[in-house]
Amino acid sequence: MLTYSEILSSKELLRGCWDPVVERCGTITNLEVIEVLNRAQDPKNTFAFQIEDLENGAQATWHSHPVTSANLSIDDHRFFQSWPEMLHFVIGVDEIRCYQVQDGIVYNVEDEEDYSPREAQGAL
Repeated sequence: MLTYSEILSSKELLRGCWDPVVERCGTITNLEVIEVLNRAQDPKNTFAFQIEDLENGAQATWHSHPVTSANLSIDDHRFFQSWPEMLHFVIGVDEIRCYQVQDGIVYNVEDEEDYSPREAQGAL
């Protein structure tokens, strides 16, 4: 799992990934931002990964919201809960937020005190 310092570095790397037209998405592996094909039927309003995109050593996921904030949608919340061992970044119009799942609850990581790194629970 990423350290808090790596979360901040990842946010900087993600600054150029926002798009005003479609949701872009990808993973972060070893502090490298990797964009993957958004497989959603309606990429203007949602995103979808292929399972293989998430099983190749990804430490975090990311996706953009073309016309909204970095707040979670219901679909985001469900997706994040499905991958609790990863961090999740949302790139909104005005900011980038990092989310973490603990005990089934999705938390916004705003500062180092909010972040609770843990050992990976099994290989992906």
